[in-house]
This record gives sequence, C-alpha cells and structure tokens, in this order.
Amino acid sequence: MKSIVPHGHRILIVDDNEDMRQALIEALTLQGYHCVAADHGESAIRCLDTDQFHLVISDYRMPVMDGIQFLETLKKRPTPSPPVIILTASKSEELWKRALELGAYVVLLKPFATQDLVAVSARAIESRAI
Repeated sequence: MKSIVPHGHRILIVDDNEDMRQALIEALTLQGYHCVAADHGESAIRCLDTDQFHLVISDYRMPVMDGIQFLETLKKRPTPSPPVIILTASKSEELWKRALELGAYVVLLKPFATQDLVAVSARAIESRAI
C-alpha cells in the first residue's frame, strides 16, 4: 500500500530498547520520515516541549514513564499533541482500552510487520491533517 503522506514528516520514537528504536528509525527513515528517538516517556515529553512532531510511536513498557503514563501526561497538556501509536507485547484488553481512552490512535501488538506500522503511521498523520 503506497502512502500519500508527504515525505519529511517528523516522528518521535519512544522506546527504552535501543535495538527496537534503531529498527523503527531505519524502517521509517526509508519511507521518507525524519525520526527522533527518546528512551522513555519523560524524555519524550522534553522532546515535545522543544520540537514539533507529526506522530509519536511509543512502547508501552518502559522505565521512568511507561506508555500509559505518557498518554496521561499528554492528555493534561494545554497544547494539542500529535497522534500516538502504542506498541506492546501485552494482550491485555484493559491496557488496550485504557490506551485508547487516553487518546492513543491505535495499539499495535508486537511482533508486527514493518509495512503495517508504516501504513498505520501514514493514516495517523493523515488523520490530523484533515
């Protein structure tokens, strides 16, 4: 599926696992996105305070501030936040429901296909452009 999202959109990748961050950055950079990395939710908030992003892709399970705490913090901010995709290996319906209630665009179950992440990322960015 070819994306109609213009190249150059900025994506913030939030994951405490360096290998996962690098894999996500590589896959999305190949699609024309500019990616910035943060290693947990708290550092992602600092990035959002100083820069603008079209999308955030965040792991759920991280130290310092997990994905749900990150969404809770975003919800309290006075400025609009970019769409957030939560990545998790958890099949907990409660977690998924809570993430969506807090404004996550979607929750993706690990492992996922790279092309699925790319397609969902494009749709999330397009959803805010409308």
